[in-house]
Amino acid sequence: EAMPTDPRPYLWMGNFLRQEGHAAQAVEVLQAGIEVMSNTHPDWRLIQEVGLAHADAGDEPAAIRNLEQVVEILASRGSLDLPPETATRLATLHEKSGQIARAADLYAMLAEGSDSEGRFGYYNQAGRLLEQMGMRDEARRMLLRARELVPDDPEARERFQARLKALEG
Repeated sequence: EAMPTDPRPYLWMGNFLRQEGHAAQAVEVLQAGIEVMSNTHPDWRLIQEVGLAHADAGDEPAAIRNLEQVVEILASRGSLDLPPETATRLATLHEKSGQIARAADLYAMLAEGSDSEGRFGYYNQAGRLLEQMGMRDEARRMLLRARELVPDDPEARERFQARLKALEG
């Protein structure tokens, strides 16, 4: 009430509600925040939170729409370093809806981003999806990049090496 034209309180409250498992209520609060948000400089974090809340509430088409809008806003600002929470959720939703190529693109973008801790998983997921699409050469390239980042676990390395060998054969 003290800041009726500032979308940040809506963002904070919506995030809190979503984290507490109240996704439908979070969507309502976040939609109110979008209504007061500037159209000339939209806050992608508010749109991201709406998308995540929609996903948590089971409204996958709305989640995809909002999360894709975040990607578009960031790309229009020259940034392809996507927030991992946005891109991984969006990739999961796209894969579930049959849009495997878009999911693979998102994982490939994440692999090139600043989240170095998740890089192995991103390359691995992109390779898995590309392999599923029959794009063996591209899948192999992703998996070769992932191979350099395999966790220091002999069993994991062995499973990964077998997977790469099967892809080559």
